[in-house]
Amino acid sequence: MKQINKFTLFVLMIFFLTKQLSGVQFLSGNGTVNNPYIVTTPEQLDAVRDNLTAHFRLGNDIDLTAYLASGGAGNSKWGTEGWEPIGYFYFSLEEGWDPIRRTAFSGSFDGNGFKITGLWINRTTEYVGFFGVSIGTIRNIGIETSPDGINGAGHVGVLVGHISARVGGSPSVTNCYSFGNVASSSEYTGHGLAGGLVGFNEGSITNSFSICNVTGPSIGNNGNGGLVGWNRGPINNSFATGNVNGGRAGGLVGWLEGGSITNSYATGNVNGDREAGGLVAIMSTWQATSSINGCYATGDVSTINGRAGGLMGAVSDGSSISNSYATGKITGSNIVEGLIGQQNGIVTIQNSFYKNVSK
Repeated sequence: MKQINKFTLFVLMIFFLTKQLSGVQFLSGNGTVNNPYIVTTPEQLDAVRDNLTAHFRLGNDIDLTAYLASGGAGNSKWGTEGWEPIGYFYFSLEEGWDPIRRTAFSGSFDGNGFKITGLWINRTTEYVGFFGVSIGTIRNIGIETSPDGINGAGHVGVLVGHISARVGGSPSVTNCYSFGNVASSSEYTGHGLAGGLVGFNEGSITNSFSICNVTGPSIGNNGNGGLVGWNRGPINNSFATGNVNGGRAGGLVGWLEGGSITNSYATGNVNGDREAGGLVAIMSTWQATSSINGCYATGDVSTINGRAGGLMGAVSDGSSISNSYATGKITGSNIVEGLIGQQNGIVTIQNSFYKNVSK
């Protein structure tokens, strides 16, 4: 029998050590920043969850349709619940926030300009999306759902359910998009959040968009938005075009709390039971100052029992709005105004207006 020389043996050892992750082989890469794992199959995409601190890059488009269908490997593991979100949220009073580092995705995922299609999730849990919880970097990726869409109890988004910055770092989403349907079913206070791209965001979102219809619960302390459900970070150069329905519904963001939106817009129609805004449902300053600059909304806005405005449903003391406008039709039986449904306290408004252009 022909013997394998030491050099060949060394090469083979490096091959298997650098290209395998929990038994799944990658084309190349070792998971570092400069040499990320190259992901080209659904099986490899699934293996991302096995090393939440590693770095990944797509090598081509990936279709999850067969993987999640009856008889597929993903369906064999998860059945009617669909894709299992990558990364989850863990917290205990004894250990504080640090444990999230071990359970959230904290590496980087570069879509490399490719897309993931055929994604669907149908779960009764929270933190639901392709990524469940992320404190890492996500960029250059598009995700398109199957007709079944993304469904969860709360903190639901096509790309990420929950982006956290409470354990340090600078989580971000850049040059990403989503297409499909999103729904949250939870009516518990602060949990029924749904966004076309991200459910709950404390990081930065830049140059991204969503073409998703979003539906959230009609009651509860929730936020439902075409791009983000509840936002505490900066959003720049982004937009949403889907329709939004829920208790607090905004064309781009459901609840803006201590965050900012710059050079962004929304065109979808909005219906909210409590607050409804063409761009944002409710804008508050409880965490920090909230601001909007260089934005617009063109969708029609309606409410049954709440407050509605072409741009904003309700705005809290200390907020600022500048260089922005709205043009959609506004209807409702309670508090309905052109630009802002209701202002609470001192709100700075500069170079902003509402004009009804509907026939």
